Amino acid sequence: MASQSWVSSANGDTYFPIENLPCGVFDDGRAARMGVAIGDMILDVGAVDHGLDPALFAEPVWNAVMAAGPDCRTAAADRCVERG
Repeated sequence: MASQSWVSSANGDTYFPIENLPCGVFDDGRAARMGVAIGDMILDVGAVDHGLDPALFAEPVWNAVMAAGPDCRTAAADRCVERG
C-alpha cells in the first residue's frame, strides 16, 4: 500500500507523491525560498519546524542542506511528510 499524504493531491496518480519530493526554489512574489513539491502544492521548507539548524534554510539555495549530508536530508524529508 502506498503512503498517504496530508496533501490530498499527492495521493493517487501524481508526479509528486510523498515518495518523490523534488527540492527547488520558488518565489510567490514575497521572496525566493526553498520548497518541496508535494502533489500540486509547494511546502516552504524554511517555515517548517524541522528541528534542524535554521541557518541551513536561510538562503534560497539547497547547497547548505546538501553539504550537510544524507542524515540532514533524510531528517528534512521525514519532517516534510511526517513519517518515521
